[in-house]
Amino acid sequence: MKSLALLLFAMTLSQFHLEGQEHELLAGDPEFGSLLGFDVAIDGDFAVAGAPFHGGFGSNHAGAAYIFQLQDGSWTQVKKLLPPWGGNKGDDFGISVDIHGDRVIVGARHAPHDDKEKVGAAYIFARSGTQWYLEAKLYPAQGEAGDVFGTSVGISGTKAIVGAPGDDALGSGAGAAYLYRKNSSWVLMGKVMAQDGDAYDAFATSVAFDEQLAVVGAPSNAGVDGLHSGAAYIFDCSSISSTEIARLVPDDADILDHFGHSVDIDQGQVIVGAPLANDKEGKAYIFVQNGSG
Repeated sequence: MKSLALLLFAMTLSQFHLEGQEHELLAGDPEFGSLLGFDVAIDGDFAVAGAPFHGGFGSNHAGAAYIFQLQDGSWTQVKKLLPPWGGNKGDDFGISVDIHGDRVIVGARHAPHDDKEKVGAAYIFARSGTQWYLEAKLYPAQGEAGDVFGTSVGISGTKAIVGAPGDDALGSGAGAAYLYRKNSSWVLMGKVMAQDGDAYDAFATSVAFDEQLAVVGAPSNAGVDGLHSGAAYIFDCSSISSTEIARLVPDDADILDHFGHSVDIDQGQVIVGAPLANDKEGKAYIFVQNGSG
């Protein structure tokens, strides 16, 4: 649950005083071209940062992710995460990350599966004491080449969401998201798609989870009046079958805003990024839950 962005927006300038940079996070084994920090998440005293091009000085793209812990006032690297075998060339492990409590989820959008290229995978790591271990590897059972499952990930408690914006179930590149729940092991709750999903929507380019609600971005969706401005969707995941309960679009949408490129959710508040809005200056929008709407 990437709640830091919402927290910063909620603070007024008079309340927020930056005393200085608290700490610079660097990998214990830095490499040129690793792209450490391509995706980041924080929860309490733990933070995770992805480095999807790690390996071979930026040429391997196997990827890695790093966990940092706040200890005695300083952030310290406590774990470097890799797939059990170290990863494959081009996996992009670390392209997406999230953390909640004692669990971290890491996406590897180009991981192969069943001899198919770029199906994708996601890995859940859990903490026991001071040790981090691989708890599950997630992948789409019927995945196809180019699904890029793991492009986006989110985790909240014992539920996780993984985006596959290349999924073709509703048309080429329409996209889909997969919801998982941990019982004795991590099991698939269902595959969700937008009710108005169409080809090239890139649904699930971004995802986020907060307890029972998931938000999914589709930056190439038709959006408002066919402008292809993008949209975001909220799903109620309180039961086994998830239900789309809202479709979010801004009042001032414009052509190719890319609304839904990034999303987050925290306690009934949703933030959605539109990096190409306002003549590419970019905007972010906050939506607040009001009753059932």
